[in-house]
Amino acid sequence: MDPTIFPGLIEHFPEYSVLYCHPCHHVYFPTQIQSHLFRTHQVPIQQRRLVSQHCQALAVAQSDATLALRLDLSLPVPFLPTWDGFACHQCRFYTRNRGVMRGHVNTAHQLRRAACRASYHPVKLQSWRSGSSAKYWQVLDEEEGGAAGAGAVAVAGPPTDETAARLIEEIEEQECSRLEQLAQDHLAADAEVEADETTPWLNVTEWPKQFAQRPLDLISRCGLQPAAVAAAGEDAFLGSWRGTDLVSSADDEGRLRQVTWIFGLVYERCLATLEATPYNIRCWLKSYNQDEFFPRPFSQVQKPATRQRYQRQWQRFLCFCFRAWRLPVATRLVVFGPALDLAPYEELMGRIWDLLDQADREPPRPDVRSDNTVAVVAVAAAVEEEEEEEAAEAEEDLNPWHVPSGALRDELVERICELSCAFLTTRSREADHCHYHYPLLYFVGVLGIHPYNLAYRTAYQFTPTLAGLVWVGRLLLLEHALPLVPYPTIPWAAGSTRTNPTAYFRKVHARYLCRDSVTAMSHLFRLLAFGRKIVQKEGPRANISWTLDGQALLLFSPDGQEQQGQEPKWQWRERQWQWQQPIPLAAVREMARSAIRQCHRLTDEMMFGWRPPVHLHTLVDNLANAHVGYSYLSEPRNGLQHSFKGLLRRAWDGGLQAQNQWRPRPCHRYLCQFEQLQLQLLVCSHLTSGMPSRGSEISVVKWQNTAQVIRNLFIYHDRVVLIFEYNKTRTLTNDSFYVVRVLPPSVSRLWFLYLTYIRPFVDCLRHRPEVQPTPPKSQPQAYAFVTGHNQLYTTPQLSEGIRKLSIQVCSRPLTVASYRQVVAAIAKRFVKELITTATATDDPAFQSLAYQFGHDPIALNSAYGLDQSYPAKLQPELMARYERVSACWHQWLQLADFEHELERQEAAAAAVAVAAAGAVTAPEEKPRPKKKRKVIEIVDDSNSDVENTQVKRGRRLKAELPTEVRQALKVISNFYELSIDHE
Repeated sequence: MDPTIFPGLIEHFPEYSVLYCHPCHHVYFPTQIQSHLFRTHQVPIQQRRLVSQHCQALAVAQSDATLALRLDLSLPVPFLPTWDGFACHQCRFYTRNRGVMRGHVNTAHQLRRAACRASYHPVKLQSWRSGSSAKYWQVLDEEEGGAAGAGAVAVAGPPTDETAARLIEEIEEQECSRLEQLAQDHLAADAEVEADETTPWLNVTEWPKQFAQRPLDLISRCGLQPAAVAAAGEDAFLGSWRGTDLVSSADDEGRLRQVTWIFGLVYERCLATLEATPYNIRCWLKSYNQDEFFPRPFSQVQKPATRQRYQRQWQRFLCFCFRAWRLPVATRLVVFGPALDLAPYEELMGRIWDLLDQADREPPRPDVRSDNTVAVVAVAAAVEEEEEEEAAEAEEDLNPWHVPSGALRDELVERICELSCAFLTTRSREADHCHYHYPLLYFVGVLGIHPYNLAYRTAYQFTPTLAGLVWVGRLLLLEHALPLVPYPTIPWAAGSTRTNPTAYFRKVHARYLCRDSVTAMSHLFRLLAFGRKIVQKEGPRANISWTLDGQALLLFSPDGQEQQGQEPKWQWRERQWQWQQPIPLAAVREMARSAIRQCHRLTDEMMFGWRPPVHLHTLVDNLANAHVGYSYLSEPRNGLQHSFKGLLRRAWDGGLQAQNQWRPRPCHRYLCQFEQLQLQLLVCSHLTSGMPSRGSEISVVKWQNTAQVIRNLFIYHDRVVLIFEYNKTRTLTNDSFYVVRVLPPSVSRLWFLYLTYIRPFVDCLRHRPEVQPTPPKSQPQAYAFVTGHNQLYTTPQLSEGIRKLSIQVCSRPLTVASYRQVVAAIAKRFVKELITTATATDDPAFQSLAYQFGHDPIALNSAYGLDQSYPAKLQPELMARYERVSACWHQWLQLADFEHELERQEAAAAAVAVAAAGAVTAPEEKPRPKKKRKVIEIVDDSNSDVENTQVKRGRRLKAELPTEVRQALKVISNFYELSIDHE
């Protein structure tokens, strides 16, 4: 920098293209100079402005992207300080702190003690920055004659001539720059390779041939949604190609936002049409063969997040086509090649673009939908039962004033639907040679490019994407053939006007939806079938790694690379660091124990310290009783009808009422605490019931029979058992089987208290007008867990509860899916051995018995001598096997000692409570003079009712408490000088 402007502080080094602050040992960018001079050096504003203006005109680094690190083992920069630091042998990690280096070696490379000390060596470091933002490179130690640190890559020492040394360094930098530029060109490799040099998946997809010598980064970026490319109102930079920057204008990106939004209306129309389509037509829609009727119908996907993902895939396809269409024809041919043929669709795309241009010119007006759109959206809203959807891809919401409305919107909806169907029905002129000459199949290759590492996706990663495109393609072709409402602009007649809708649809099906048809859908069917075959052969990807001692495991994130770049870098690094932390087996056990403790604490608070006796072995429950409304609570022999009265009386005296009225605020706090208890009990049951279920199973526990289905919570052998008939493939195979999960005794008692006392009392409280002036809507009473908004608990809510608990115990987040992976790995390694030792193999006596009946053991077990007290497919033998599995899991969790400790703590707490109550209510005994003994006896007789009440109370408490509590009462009674042991 010019010394006359500001000497001795900020200096410009042209040979390094940096602005360096000497007191701070820090390189700053021109945009940071003014604030730095003000905050750190308190320079007056006139001088700050002068320095900042001077720096803006210099050719220096403007950001971190242009401030490159120097090469390792290079000569030291003269004006930078040289630090003593450490270098890792295993990777390029530098630090000035020995403790940080040891922590890195321990965590990243799993090396300890002597191996850790031998994994790093001292080096000399330099950095453009100071403090926490410093990024180091290794420099030669001039004092040792330029020798590199021990263990580093061998590099010849620099020549004694300084000019020659700088010349060699310049050659090295030029070669490294050339290699980096070559890596950043992102060109696909030459397609002329031997067949055995690529995988079968790439041979079938022909992606190397399709993208040979094409800019993969630019092509991949063209297939993103507008919100992922640029902010609203800004130009979208797509990439550079042969020295030319390709940019999508802000106006074009705004119209693409409208296209994606309008396709959402098309999607709603299609879903409404699917809901109104007859069963037999939906079976033909799912068939691959022209003459074969598929036994199961085409239906909506179960998860709302999956529907959103499928919708976004087609929205990205439309954005890709419009971006490519808006490029000049010559540029399009150079970038995408002649395979992307948009000529048959240019008329439709131009008509849509003109309508969007007309929508931009019309004056703003309120968002008013026409009759057709309102009717279709109303039908779709009635179909959509799930109100809580999983988080979709981040995208900016459109202002309703900036989208078309009325007749113009309806015409755009119909035109975009027509264009989408045209991509499926139009035959490509070059389709006989290459399948990717279809625009949809070309976009399939674009989706096959990873957006960040620009590598081709494997069949295992890509088959879900193909399944989504097939699903949307079938949905659009159904709308094309038999729409629910007419399309007057195109025109398409409504399906209800067809004289024979089934026959007409079979013609459409034979032309576009069969494997032997030459259309885009037939190629999608072929790729999906081949991909699934490869996945079946190769198997899923491993995601579990055990430590050497076998007492901890590592669970690798399945979507770590997918999420890189979609979130802030610091957040992604923190999440990856959490995923790299091992999970000790002791922490898995502690998770279950911690959940039980928290659930016990919440239950005790909601019971107001009342501990009624819980004798599950005396309860009567019938697993085969399917009468509506039946449960163990309604069984007359249990005597638990209207069980809320006991808790209501204690709540009345426990601070929830004042002046004979319920207090709203304490009652609302109690209701909030009830929702906490529900979620905690849900988590507790998920962790301790055995092999963990899916979130969609455990969250729909029913304690009472309904007219539609039987309950799945029972009392069996002193335990609460959960019986499910759900499995993942039930909707595909129409087949199901029973799955039984047995809860440990401590959790079974929690369930009993929750269902018998707490839940009925909360339901009573919610119907009190002073607590809730507006009466609650009809609740699904049969379900055990219902939120305050009359909604069932969802898998994300259960995952959030598990995540908080796992972070607290394991220092890393786990969800429902990842916890299932952890338990599956533990079960296959440890619990399987326990089950093997506890379960006998085929019983010879039972085999002989079966053979005497003239049947094999399976037939005898499943068809003869079935117990009427059990469902036909859930006989005692199968129940016993499930009980063994849950018992083995409880044994591995070591819950026996933990529950024994809990019982002792509860017994001691109950003893203290009983003793304290006895000390308060016991009558005071006055000294009895001998002379007035008869008078005292008369007085005692007058107080005999009080004494008899105390005696009866003591006997009742003694009968309710176990032996350990009696012993504790004896000890405490000596302390209080009471005698409560009435033999």
